[in-house]
Amino acid sequence: MTGIRNTQPNPLDLTDLGGAIRQLGPESHGIKGIGVMTLLVDDGLVRITVTHPDDTDVRELFGWDDGSKEVDARAEALSVLEDYIGFVPQLDPDHGEEVRILDGRITFTFHETIGDDQVIDPEDLASWVSDFAAIADCAVRADLASRIVERYEQG
Repeated sequence: MTGIRNTQPNPLDLTDLGGAIRQLGPESHGIKGIGVMTLLVDDGLVRITVTHPDDTDVRELFGWDDGSKEVDARAEALSVLEDYIGFVPQLDPDHGEEVRILDGRITFTFHETIGDDQVIDPEDLASWVSDFAAIADCAVRADLASRIVERYEQG
C-alpha cells in the first residue's frame, strides 16, 4: 500500500472558486428534485441558481385551453410559484432573489451567507432548496396548478 488516496474534492467547498462559477449536476449535489445547480461566491455571499431535472416541465401550469381560448397565465403562475417557494424580493438588485420560467423550466436564484471557511453544509443546502425541489413532484405541481387556475379566474 502506497498511502496515496484518491479523494474527490468537495463540490461544496468554495474556497478555490475565486469568482468563477461552479455547476453541479444531480450526481454531485445529490438533492432529489434539483437538476443543475450553479454556485458563485459574490461579496461574501454565495449566489445559487437551481433548476429542476430535465423531465420536469411546468408548461401545463401556465397554459391551458379553457374551452373558448388558449389561456396564458404565466404572470399568475409566477406569482403562485413565488409564494410557494417563499420568494423574498430584495431592494438590492444584485443580491435579490429571482424566479423565472423559461421554455417550461423554472429557475430560482437566491443568495445565502456562508461561513469564513466558504464550505456549504450539505444539510443547509438541501434546506435552502427544499420547497423549490418539491415542485418536481407531480402531486405538488397538481396542487400548484389548481392554485394558479384559481388566481387566474379571480383576475
